[in-house]
Amino acid sequence: MLRIHFASADIARTRVALAPDPMWEALLSMHVLQAPGGARYAGWRAEVGTRLDRRGWALTALAPPRGSSADFLTPAPQVQPAAHDVDSAIRTGIDAVRATPVDRLRADVERMAGERALPAWARRLGEGDSAVLDGICGALADYCRTALVPWWPAVDAAVGAARERHSRVLTHYGVAEFLARLPVSGGWRGDVLDVRYPRDRDLYLRGRGLLVLPSYFCLAPVTLCDPDRPPVLVLPVPEEQSDARVRSAAAAARPDRLRALFGRTRAAVLAAVTDEPTTSEVAALTGVSAAAASQHLGTLRASGLVTTRRAGCCVRHSLTALGRCLLSGEEPGRGRIGSVRPD
Repeated sequence: MLRIHFASADIARTRVALAPDPMWEALLSMHVLQAPGGARYAGWRAEVGTRLDRRGWALTALAPPRGSSADFLTPAPQVQPAAHDVDSAIRTGIDAVRATPVDRLRADVERMAGERALPAWARRLGEGDSAVLDGICGALADYCRTALVPWWPAVDAAVGAARERHSRVLTHYGVAEFLARLPVSGGWRGDVLDVRYPRDRDLYLRGRGLLVLPSYFCLAPVTLCDPDRPPVLVLPVPEEQSDARVRSAAAAARPDRLRALFGRTRAAVLAAVTDEPTTSEVAALTGVSAAAASQHLGTLRASGLVTTRRAGCCVRHSLTALGRCLLSGEEPGRGRIGSVRPD
């Protein structure tokens, strides 16, 4: 059990993150990549597993699915980035990783080495080898481009929905009720938040407050190992908010040829229709207005790629057989066409 201890000053400084944090999403997605079984992220895992290079896989030594991960991979953001500006947020995060003091690198490496064997390059990192740190930053940038950027509309949509729900409770009911309602399976005991956790530990906020960060790739509540770092509690988004978005974004990562044919936005709209979404859900997944999404859907419908049906007070869209074949790269009765799997 993780026990987070609040003083009166911490109550006033408890807040919800304004945007998903790409560095946390990168680290936690490495956990997902290595976690066995489970259908929730199966499409993402299969897609990224075929695209990730050797350096990307090497990074997972710093972020195992069980045990301590490297705190320095998730620096505290200096400024909460705009949710849609993922490229800038990744650059800012990697710059912060590169600026990690040697003593923090050493502490991370020593902690992880006490739990498991580490590769030789990780031990050199703990000795302050700047070339190793530069290599990690380069590999992390490549990892983010491969494993995060194509899925960022899904990350943004799912985390945004969770953030809105948390913020609504915080605004309307206050901090105590907000903490009591967090999905941590422990509960709020006046000045202590009990969080289910694989280790028994206490975290004293000491007037620093708590940042609550919903995360798309988070499997269970997690915080930093170092109690002196700015306190953060990372929480999973509800499963129903991420399942369809994972599958839609997995499809959206593939059709480079469709972008040349339809344009980036219309290709993304086609990919977003894989799970019978509403028009507003398509808009959220693709980052366009509902009116623009409706216009693109109308064009795709007129082309025989999408069908629309009314479901209660809303309409839902689905792919036709032709739309599915075009999106998946399969020719009816013949198999794949124009595969974009890298060597």
